[in-house]
Amino acid sequence: MQSLTTRPWITSGIAVVGAGLIAVAPVAPHSTTDLHLPDVQLTAFDPFGAWIDVFNTSSANAETLADTYFLAPGAVLQQILVNQFGYLGDILNNPASIFDVFSNIGDNIGNVFGDLTLLGVEFDLEDWSTLTPLAQANDAMHSLMTLAFPDIMGADMDPETLAIVTEVLNFLASPLTGALIGALGPVLSPLVEFGNVVGDIVADLGEDPSAALQDLFDLPARVIGSFFNGSELDLSFLIPLIADAGILPEGITIDALGLSLGGLLTPGQTILPIGADVQEAVDSGENLFIGGSLWNALSLNVIGLDIVGNPVGPLGSLVALPQIIAGAIGWEGGGNPLADLSFPILDWFGGEG
Repeated sequence: MQSLTTRPWITSGIAVVGAGLIAVAPVAPHSTTDLHLPDVQLTAFDPFGAWIDVFNTSSANAETLADTYFLAPGAVLQQILVNQFGYLGDILNNPASIFDVFSNIGDNIGNVFGDLTLLGVEFDLEDWSTLTPLAQANDAMHSLMTLAFPDIMGADMDPETLAIVTEVLNFLASPLTGALIGALGPVLSPLVEFGNVVGDIVADLGEDPSAALQDLFDLPARVIGSFFNGSELDLSFLIPLIADAGILPEGITIDALGLSLGGLLTPGQTILPIGADVQEAVDSGENLFIGGSLWNALSLNVIGLDIVGNPVGPLGSLVALPQIIAGAIGWEGGGNPLADLSFPILDWFGGEG
């Protein structure tokens, strides 16, 4: 009977001791295999951001084009009318001045050719006014490169070759090449941007799949946007070819190379508006005019210096070129050329002129 009476107490004691052991004794962890998962960053999905950027950039570019165009619509025709009335007054008052008129017209034609192509144009850093045609088609850094490159290359070239290189470089920096690359921009930019998006998708797949998905979703917006606003063409594959060709002086290296392509609405960025002072424009540190050149669109990193290209589109060139031509034949900028129109006044027999 005693054993039957004490059994519940023994059982209860074992339960209490067991519970204490469980509470005190550490629990051995389960053996697990270490899993190494790649760090994956997730990016918030934005379905409309790319389209909004396209619209806003296009709108800003269109506004810049309109502001510049309406400063002097039909600037060339306006300035031609101003010149013709001036010539008429000269001839009426002095018929012999007709030879001076023809000489002036010839000078204007030469000025137009020089300002559009920069061929035969000489630049003098001691006379900033000679830099006007260059500054109308390039930003400050590309203008400086145009001036410095012949001096850098000159040590390794004979004078005849250097003269040819200088003329080629001048032409590349001219507004006429800006019109050429501008016309190609809307055609090439969508193709280039499609390749850029594919490259972004491939690059993001390993580290951020959601970013890759965003890139894929943004592809239509970016391609369409590039038609209006341009794209960036990577030309890094040319760097080894340039190095192997030995055309760069010793110690000069190119670490990055690209071409900024414009879209339909890309206005371009250059230093100098028509009639402005070159030194004052450079000192401002801002690009105050539109348009550009093939040279101005070049992006590169040379000897550690990062130079950003400025794309220009067909409309940007079409707005800038007439104003450059008008400036070459006498327009002083700042407003409509017709504001300076003067009708002939006869000064015969000592009359008031």
